[in-house]
Amino acid sequence: PLLPTSFLCEIALTRLDVANNQLSSLVDLELERTTSLQELLLPHNHIDTSNARAIVKQLRANRSLTHVDLQHNPIRSVESLG
Repeated sequence: PLLPTSFLCEIALTRLDVANNQLSSLVDLELERTTSLQELLLPHNHIDTSNARAIVKQLRANRSLTHVDLQHNPIRSVESLG
């Protein structure tokens, strides 16, 4: 995995920039458990519509999030992300 799965939950992370890392999924990061994350920067990866939808689902409980950047990923329909 990119980071230990409990890592994001143990620190008060406010910004995560993983741009240009050829990522296709963030399932291992357990984003649903983050409560302090404000910015998630994911441009220029390999995140498709299905994986983007999974990311959105994981982040629904995060009330501090203000910015998600998914530019330049193979996402076909932003409307379908929910």
